[in-house]
Amino acid sequence: RRDPIREQEGLFAVKPEYYTSGGPDEWRRMQMNPEVTVRNRGVMEKCSFCVQRINAAKIEYKNEWAKEGGTAESPDWSIPDGVIQTSCQQACSTGSIVFGDLNDPKSEVSRLQKKQVSYQLLEELNTKTRVRYLAKVSNPGTPRKASHDDHHHADDGGHAAATTLAEEVRS
Repeated sequence: RRDPIREQEGLFAVKPEYYTSGGPDEWRRMQMNPEVTVRNRGVMEKCSFCVQRINAAKIEYKNEWAKEGGTAESPDWSIPDGVIQTSCQQACSTGSIVFGDLNDPKSEVSRLQKKQVSYQLLEELNTKTRVRYLAKVSNPGTPRKASHDDHHHADDGGHAAATTLAEEVRS
């Protein structure tokens, strides 16, 4: 094994005068720490809800509030709904990821989580997760208008089986 402390000058050279306590032996023990895991690129880490983006927005809007003359007596600053976008939300082309403040009753995420199709994992065990899911509801009993723009049907229209199923569900 190579010694983690290098005596030569260069990019990773460490000078003893930089140590504040413990000296080189303590630094050597930290270098060989088995508790520190270094992951390869592309390995999924635990989600932090893009805390760096949240903090950047907090700083920006709090500074704007202070520049406008915000004091202890003035209304508190707030971040408008939809300003913070997590990286997964930004990358999702379907718009199926929504991020926001559940404490703000006017926010989109608060409105969505009040729906009956909203649930969280292991809710019956009284878990308080930070992620909520919306169940996708599709009703086969509701007749839908078929689009005939890009395909052709036989004499029966090609949708006879679907209409029959919808009629059976209604009865």
